Amino acid sequence: MTNTEGIVYEYHGSFLDNLATEGINLSNLTREVIGRRDLYVLDGNFEPDLITRITLKYHKVSQILADNTSGQALWSLKPCERFEKVVVDRAAETITHTQKIDTTVNISHKYQIKDGVSNLLDSLKVTRPFSNDQSSSKYLIDPDTESEDYIIVVNYKYQEPFVIKGNYTKDGWPGGLLDFLSAIRQLINSYSSGNLLSSPLAQEIKKIPHDYILLSVSFFNSDQTYYYLTDDDSIEVNDRVIVPVGDDHHEVPVKVVNKEYYDREDMPISLQDVKYIVRKYDDPKIDS
Repeated sequence: MTNTEGIVYEYHGSFLDNLATEGINLSNLTREVIGRRDLYVLDGNFEPDLITRITLKYHKVSQILADNTSGQALWSLKPCERFEKVVVDRAAETITHTQKIDTTVNISHKYQIKDGVSNLLDSLKVTRPFSNDQSSSKYLIDPDTESEDYIIVVNYKYQEPFVIKGNYTKDGWPGGLLDFLSAIRQLINSYSSGNLLSSPLAQEIKKIPHDYILLSVSFFNSDQTYYYLTDDDSIEVNDRVIVPVGDDHHEVPVKVVNKEYYDREDMPISLQDVKYIVRKYDDPKIDS
């Protein structure tokens, strides 16, 4: 070993022993000077590195049905942007999920789960938890109408951050990402709605007589939703229905994504601004 003054020191013996000079352990000194406790150095008594935080940023641009102000029967599309961010933080033991849809909707959820977040991060491979290998997806997107970009930053206690970015349309999801997202969902699912928004309580609300049944529906694979009224209480979430669209009320099939019950004074939208659905999509009248 050579010091900064060019003086050479020679040591003999096993690297497994605590190599020291003048009472100073050279392995520990090396770790302290470099600021890395995860180095094997000479004695192998390293402290494993830790993932301290993972940040996932997601940006999607899709085409949604535009408001028909021309009165024409033809559909027109407009771009809709969605930004999402998930931060998994070991020190705070939190998972934060934020969403921004165009300039009109901002959503934020924060979960603080003691030990749960640390265990989640410890389940990952410390070095390169995500790879550039394409991951298969359960759905396909049209690159002409949709685009999905992502950036993933993995922060460590000692190492430099690991960054991976790409475009789903061209590259697919990074290897390991879908499994990680699935693990996050499993962790937060039991805390996501609580009692007030849980299904049993929602069923109790359903039993109470109300003036109106309000459906939220989506067109195509759009994230944008629109209100429609119905008198048919048999319609459920994920059903397909026919709705009137535009000034000419041309009929379009859509998907029901939410179902709510309201009294007149509690309606979130003016009755003058909402239309009734035509019928269920599987109604025999559709073929007549």
